[in-house]
Amino acid sequence: MACALPTGLLTEHGVLTVAGFAGGQSVLITGASTGIGLIGVQLAKALGATPVIGTTRTAAKRELLEQAGVDTVIVTDEQDLTRTALDATDNQGVDVVLDHIGGQAFAQCLPATKIDGHVVNIGRLAGPAATVDLDALSYRHLTVHGVSFGFTRDHEMADVIAALLPEVIPAVARGQIRPVIDRTVALAEFRQAADRLRSGEAVGKVVLRMTDD
Repeated sequence: MACALPTGLLTEHGVLTVAGFAGGQSVLITGASTGIGLIGVQLAKALGATPVIGTTRTAAKRELLEQAGVDTVIVTDEQDLTRTALDATDNQGVDVVLDHIGGQAFAQCLPATKIDGHVVNIGRLAGPAATVDLDALSYRHLTVHGVSFGFTRDHEMADVIAALLPEVIPAVARGQIRPVIDRTVALAEFRQAADRLRSGEAVGKVVLRMTDD
């Protein structure tokens, strides 16, 4: 559904641009089974990321992530994020991290990032605070970015939108990037939609239907 794509596309492409991503680089996406994370996975893959590593809390979502294009799935309830990401990159770490989780997941991403790599925090599902190892940050010469496109100034947002045209929109047209819809509910049932999102069981986007059609 078209309504489930714009925000995710703008955010995920915007953060890849901020991180200076180039095809052939490796990307780690935390919260990869969220609605926006799944778009990030497909986008990174379409733009030539290799490998794409994605995290999820439960093993039940492993197959979903593999189908979306994740090369290495990290189930954080069972595996160590840092160690598994390093193992998947020959102990080098990833070039770019798209962190949708925040909290200590953000801290665990730092030592899993390659020297001169980029870590971008997008969301804070696990909270806004993290205790980080400054040695991991400094010795690896990492660049950390914080983004919130909801507060982007108008003239900057125009550039973010225009940047989608050369590569991203054609990938959408080819079917390489599509929204994953968990469920569609009537606007009057918005509390049900909110509860579904809070449960952590949603797979992809929960869409509110504005009409009865």
